[in-house]
Amino acid sequence: MKSSINISAYFSYSIQELHELITSGRITSYELVQASLNRLEKLNPTLNAIILVNRENALNSAKQADFDISKGKICGILHGIPITVKDNIEVKGLPTTAGFAPFKDHLSTEDADLVQQLKKAGAIILGKTNLPALTYDLQTNNSLFGRTNNPWDTSRTPGGSSGGCAASIASGISHLSFCNDSGGSIRIPAHFCGVYGFKASQNTINTKGIVTQIKKKATPLKMRTLLSAGVLGRSMSDLKTAVQIVGSTTESLIRNSSNSSPLSLLWIDEWEGFEVDGNIKRAMTELHDRLTQGGIQIKRLAPDQFDFMQTIRLWGHLSNYETGGELPAVARYAGHFVMKPKYSKIPMYTDLLKPINKTKYRKLRREHETLKAQFEALLEPHDGLILPASSVLAFPHQEPDRKLGHVGIYTTPLAVNEKDIHYAMATQSYALPFNVLESPVVTLPIGLSNDRLPIGVQIVGKKNLDLDILEVATRLDALIPPIGMPPL
Repeated sequence: MKSSINISAYFSYSIQELHELITSGRITSYELVQASLNRLEKLNPTLNAIILVNRENALNSAKQADFDISKGKICGILHGIPITVKDNIEVKGLPTTAGFAPFKDHLSTEDADLVQQLKKAGAIILGKTNLPALTYDLQTNNSLFGRTNNPWDTSRTPGGSSGGCAASIASGISHLSFCNDSGGSIRIPAHFCGVYGFKASQNTINTKGIVTQIKKKATPLKMRTLLSAGVLGRSMSDLKTAVQIVGSTTESLIRNSSNSSPLSLLWIDEWEGFEVDGNIKRAMTELHDRLTQGGIQIKRLAPDQFDFMQTIRLWGHLSNYETGGELPAVARYAGHFVMKPKYSKIPMYTDLLKPINKTKYRKLRREHETLKAQFEALLEPHDGLILPASSVLAFPHQEPDRKLGHVGIYTTPLAVNEKDIHYAMATQSYALPFNVLESPVVTLPIGLSNDRLPIGVQIVGKKNLDLDILEVATRLDALIPPIGMPPL
């Protein structure tokens, strides 16, 4: 049957619209997958967003999806729709390298839990997206596959570690891209690339089969506090569709909020001591005015109401303790000796590579539980918290000043309003607290800078009420004009 729509414009349709088009026979899955592959062939040589193209399997799966529809069999909302996954998520029969040279020959023998859910819903894996080695950077570059470029300006980074996912969404190659976040890895690329991102509450989406460490596992004793799974897409509708698929077996998807009740939001446009780019502050001022005119109640969060600096420090402590066992004691000692002079005054790195002490770790966990309870109490009377995703816009590609194994060491600062700010402080400070607090966070685009670079904000919700914050973000998004597509 000849397609009744312009298939070259497929990327402008929502998941729900594509589902209806495919299941009604107005387009075929094969046409849709081929159109995605055509766009990939056109744009990926410039972007390097997708590092493994699952061409033959994807086309064969599309034929099967079309055959199944002809027999009245529909797997789910993603039936016959091509998606991408980050290359640290296991997909049976495909390589999973995590961008780490020692894993270049690793072939997955089983699907990650979230991939199992996607396949049950009928999704077709178009390919795997680029990332920094083992996710350890806020840019996307590695020795196996090279650098990923930002679709809005290829001289700039798409962010990391889910930069390949964000670039594949922003460019219209992929409809959804599934990924993970232990320190801003979903939210910063969403902000840099002008797309929608969702970091789930911890454990809302099962992280089994996500590779973040040298031993190829994200076990309960590794990244137990910081790692969350999530998704990037081009609309709030698509994010909600995705989360209902991969998180639908958890109790974290209970929705309590009412679409008719007035929204009450806490607001931060700049933390004291964490300067924000002037373009971002301007866009947030415009957003504040737009939301209040739309009937949203906004209350500015006072600096003394919650100690976000404590959460940033705690992120560093927990990261050191929960992943530190990956390195032998001798390597940790040598690394700490090298790193201490450069990072001792950076809040998220004060504990970097220090010796592991179980007694101190137990104390940190008690501090962690106290902070989570304090934040939840602060948020309880409100529907969410809005704040920047980062201090900076997408910045020109940076090379590390040195490397410690697969980890890049950056000592050259980034410019924020013509001031020199440490690389980690400038990129991550607004993101790290919500890995520690285990909060669900939506990132959505709110505007463009003077140089036409995307600007996004974080909308933080109450822990384990993931659908609540997705609904809140949907209501806010309806008041914000779209930023359009990058000039590809």
